[in-house]
Parts: sequence; structure tokens; C-alpha cells
Amino acid sequence: MTNQYPEYDVAIIGAGVSGAAIARKLSRYRLRTVLLEKEADVSFGTSKANSGIIHGGFHHDAKYLKTRMEVEGAAMFDQLHRELGFPFRRCGILVAAMHLDEMRAVEHLYRQGIENGAPGIELCSRDRMLELEPKLSAEVIGGLYAPSGGIVEPYRFVFALVESAKKNGVVLETGFAVEKAIELSDEGLWHITASDGRAVRARYAINAAGLYADAVSASFGAEEFAIQARKGEYFLLDRLAAGCPSRVVFPVPSSISKGMLVIPTVEGTTLI
Repeated sequence: MTNQYPEYDVAIIGAGVSGAAIARKLSRYRLRTVLLEKEADVSFGTSKANSGIIHGGFHHDAKYLKTRMEVEGAAMFDQLHRELGFPFRRCGILVAAMHLDEMRAVEHLYRQGIENGAPGIELCSRDRMLELEPKLSAEVIGGLYAPSGGIVEPYRFVFALVESAKKNGVVLETGFAVEKAIELSDEGLWHITASDGRAVRARYAINAAGLYADAVSASFGAEEFAIQARKGEYFLLDRLAAGCPSRVVFPVPSSISKGMLVIPTVEGTTLI
């Protein structure tokens, strides 16, 4: 009897920025790939509502994989922008110090950035900071400048990745909330079932489910872990606001937070 379920080489679970980027990359190869998204459209999870910052490679220690991926990933955006046309601007990132203790912390970030290979990173005097961003507080005493940092329109970036992947043959299934997965060892396939009864089969499965990656992992009988989500808040300022900056501006981070930052969006408005 003919198998009624569509079969693929790879099933990617989650069509946020990670799943979308993986789908586009795999679309370059002769693979049957399906992208499974539980929401009504791609980028409806965390990817639609993040800050859209392309980070500058100085916030984390070089021992972390995240740090290497941050620096290498940031360098890819010029070519991605040329190929896909999503809104992107390499405006640079500033970290503003308001007193001497903060300046010592900035010096640590600078050394960390140098070690990480962050291109063009600069330790700045007060005058240099005000030259780079005249709308900073007059109380700033110095800071850090990472010119490789930038901003994107997050959801349009994801849409562009998925559209490119689909043009190259990737199948997108929305409303597909993965409920369970059974390994068909005799066939070398995973049978992946959604909560609405739909199912697909795939030789390999990639967990790119973001905040729900723990539940997806459990459904495959894979690694057990728990994701504890945290929420932030955004305040949108009018693009004509007097304090609208031209660069991303960070405060000096504390041991528990990066603090409240100011972000010029690529299409005009400002987030804090």
C-alpha cells in the first residue's frame, strides 16, 4: 500500500529566524525539505517582536559558541541584504558610560571585543561619543563604539528568508503544531504528527522551535531541558522625537541585565 504521508529528507520545526535561515541554506542542496510552523504564518513567535539588533561582538566572553556565531553572523548581513533586499543598516552600536565605575566596565567590554575579533571596535572619550551621537546626555564621560553593529526589520528578514527557501523548493506547512514524533527505525524515518492530525515523515528533524524547543525535544524523546521565558517591553517613539538617535545606544550592562537601550529602527521610528 502506498504511504499516505509526505516524505522528506529534512523536517525543520519552527519558522522563526533560525528555522528560516536553516531552510534557506538547505534549499541550496538536492534535499526534500519541509518547514513546519505551528502558527498561522512564519515569524509569529519571538522573531516578530525582538529588537532587530545585529550585535557588535563584545557583550560575551570568547569561550562561548554564541560569541563566535555573533561575530561571524554579523559579517554575513551585507551579502544577505544584497541577495534578499530586507531592510538593514549597519549603523553601529554605542555603550555609554556615565561615571568612572561604568567606564571601567566599558574597558572590560572593549578588551573582550578585541579578543572576540569584533571589527573596528573603539574605546571612546566623551568628545568622541558626542561626535558619534550628539543626542547623548551631556553627562556621558566616555564609552565604546562597535561599528559592525546594525539593525534589521526582524519579521521582514524572516519573510525574505522563507520566500527564498520556497522558491528553491522548500515546502512550508503552517498551523502544524508538532505533538509527537515516532522513530520508524526499520524505515530510517521520523513520523511527525501535528495536533490537528496531519503528519509528515522525514529522515532528519531539526529543532528550531524557539521558546517551545523544550517541548519539541521531549516529543522526540531527545534531550530534556526547560526553557524559562522572560518578557521585555518596548516603547515606540515618533521618528521626529528630539532624542531620536542615529545609532543603537546601550547603557553599561549590569550583572543581571543589559538595561534599557535605545534603538533606531531601520524604517524610521525609535524603540526604547
